[in-house]
Parts: sequence; C-alpha cells; structure tokens
Amino acid sequence: MDYNVLKKKIPEKLSNNIIFQTAGVKPSGKVIIGFGLAGKIDKQVAGFFHDRILLITDNNIVSLKIHQIVINSLKEKDCQVTLFSEVEPEPKLEMARKVQEMVRKKEYSLVIGLGGGSVMDMAKTASIMATNDGDIEDYMTGTPIVKEGLPNVLIPTTSGTGSEVSPFIVLSKEDKKLFIGSPYIYATIALVDPLLTVSMPEKVTAATGLDTLSHGVEGLIANTNPFTEALSYQCIKYVFRYLEKACRNGLDLEARYYMSCASVLGMMSYAQGGGLYAHSLSYILTLRNGVPHGVGCGLALPYTLLFNFDYIKPVLLKMARYILQEDISNISDEERAFKAIEGFYQLLLKVKVPARLQDLAIERSEINVFASELVNKYYRDKNPRELTEHEARELLEMMWEGSLKRI
Repeated sequence: MDYNVLKKKIPEKLSNNIIFQTAGVKPSGKVIIGFGLAGKIDKQVAGFFHDRILLITDNNIVSLKIHQIVINSLKEKDCQVTLFSEVEPEPKLEMARKVQEMVRKKEYSLVIGLGGGSVMDMAKTASIMATNDGDIEDYMTGTPIVKEGLPNVLIPTTSGTGSEVSPFIVLSKEDKKLFIGSPYIYATIALVDPLLTVSMPEKVTAATGLDTLSHGVEGLIANTNPFTEALSYQCIKYVFRYLEKACRNGLDLEARYYMSCASVLGMMSYAQGGGLYAHSLSYILTLRNGVPHGVGCGLALPYTLLFNFDYIKPVLLKMARYILQEDISNISDEERAFKAIEGFYQLLLKVKVPARLQDLAIERSEINVFASELVNKYYRDKNPRELTEHEARELLEMMWEGSLKRI
C-alpha cells in the first residue's frame, strides 16, 4: 500500500473531513473521519502533552510499514515514540497484563492505538491502567474504573470493530470472554482514515464488514429509539451498498470511505443497546474453533433475526428498504420482513463467508455444548425473545443446516 499515491486518488466529493463533536465531549475530544488523517496526526495531538508517546500496534501493521505513516507525522514534534507491536488477535488476559506492566514502568503522556479491534482494546487498556491502581482482571470482573486514563488516540486499520468509538474492552481468559464497559474507556480522539483500510485483504474486509453490520442491527434491536434508529439504518444502508464492492475491489476508495462511516455508526448504536445472540455465538466460535469474530457474527445474524421474527417485524420492514433491490410493494408485510432476513443470508454468499456452521467444519455433535454456553455463559437479557436451552439447540440446528425456518 503506497499511502501517498493513494492520497492523490481521493474522490473530490469525499475530500472533506467529517468532525463529530457533541454535548459532554471535552474540547480536545472528537471523532474525525477523512482520507489522509493518519499522515497528519501531529495536528490532531497538538493540544496534548505528547513528548512521550506509546504507540501500540501489531506485527502485521509493522511488516506493512503502516506505523511509519504515524511516526513520520510525529517526527517534527520532537517527541519520543515507544513502539509496542506484540498484540495478537483476540488478546488474552496475559497480553493485557503485559501492556499494564509496560505502561506503569515509564511515564507516558499519550497512547496511540493503530490497528484492528484487538490493538485498540490494548491501547485502551494502556490508557486506563496507567492511572488506575490494581490489576486489569479486577476491572474486568466488577471493580469500577475511577480515574480518567491517559489521553489516547485510536486509529483503526479495519472498518469493522468500531472499537475506536466504543466504551468496551474485550479479553479472553481460558474458555471465557471478559468484558468491561466504562465512559472512561472512550478514546480522546477517534481518528478514522479510510486509506488505511485499503491494506485489508478480501476475507478480512468481509469479516470486519459483517461485524459492523452486526453492531448496527443488534444495537438497534436491543434498544430501539430515535438515536439507534438514525445510526443503525444508515449503517445497514452503507454495508449493503458498499461491502460487496469493497471486497471485490480493495482500491475502491468510495466503498472504503462509506464502510469506515458504517463502522463508526454501527458501534455508536451498539454502545447504546448492546448485543444479541449473534455476538454470543461468535464468542463461542472464536474461543472453541478459532473462527474470526466477524465471520461468526455475520453467520449467526440472519438466524438470530429469524428467531426474533415475531418481536421485530416493524424493524425488519424498515431494514427492507435498504436491503432489497426488487419491487416489494405487492407482497405482504410478513413476506417483506422475511425477505429482509433472506437479504442478510444472501450477503454472506456474496462476500464469500460461510452461511452454515457445517461450512466452518463444526461437528453436529458440538451443538449441545454450544447451546448450553449460549444460555449459561452469554445470555442476552436484551434479546426480544427469551432463549431456553431447548430453543438454543433448535437455533443451532438451523444454523448448522443453513435452513431459514421459524422455530
């Protein structure tokens, strides 16, 4: 990826930055979306003490030399940048402790997270653990965060996790996911540069795009209100319009731009509502079978919607406007709502993501274990329809077979 060459190809109509600030946001805080922002990070951090910066990323970003875009921008600011690039996908508690130890050994003035969701979660960890005493596991298991963290700038290189605008950190401990949510975890600046997402290969583009879609859909259903409606429907519209294009041509800058917007919108909605069983199943698939998070979310989404069908029909009818291309004015509301769910299923096929559990080499014999974990480990009290263990088995059978049938 030649960042400077790509900058010359930015569509004129998309050349202006989007800056989002609102009531309650500190003067230095903002979400900013625009091409080329990573190469101008020096301007964004000018208002902070930033002489000692901790830059957190992963080895893939370093091998692609994407981190140099940020470092080069900071060179003239006479600051010392410490690089930590050991973050792995789906970080474990041990990785968080490593980051915790590192940020407490030296006095940093600013944390920058450059990468996907795992990297940004570790940057958030560094920020809060620099100022809050105790161990990260304490905060992941109920101890409240009480102090503002170090200023932090989060720069996503994917358009999917939305971690740059989320108040969450997600870690794995043995066979369970740990979560923490707090307003103190929010980034000081979320700096979203769609040019950085061009480096994503097709499979990663598809998986992260489906994660975005799951955030928008699940956040809306878990907490339907005017704000989640505004955020989620726009997210859904962009994903259905641009994800397939971004997968087909990674250099489609218009598609990359709108998928970056969708990622931000989707997580903003998810943060208001929370997840449903699509996310729950994804956690199980990731921990047990190594399935990428976004693939698990995307696969489970149409089946989760169908399980909730009778409770969410009005939402499905509104979604249908953005999902279906053909004229559906002559069919019943019931048929229209079902066609919207079929649209989610068809999107999986279009972006070459498995639409059945058996396509992920999941054995049918694993269904009982999955069903137990769905209900007992990752129960969703905001899911419109209560899920029993018997129904969870039926739902998973449907996912294994790839059959969209009502249960």
